[in-house]
Amino acid sequence: MNVQLLRVKQVAKMFNVSVATIWRWKKDVNLNFPQPREYMGSTRWLKEEVEDHILNLHGYETSSNR
Repeated sequence: MNVQLLRVKQVAKMFNVSVATIWRWKKDVNLNFPQPREYMGSTRWLKEEVEDHILNLHGYETSSNR
């Protein structure tokens, strides 16, 4: 399995929002936003989790909501 990690700027671009908005969403537990991982001293999101979250927002079934 090839795990792809995203930086906060990349995540923000996927949602068409600012970096500050991504950090706000991360803190808001009610949004169920994917939580980042610490990797070699920097914060990264798993691309698969971010993509699944986008699909869930649009009502599509993913492996995480079956």
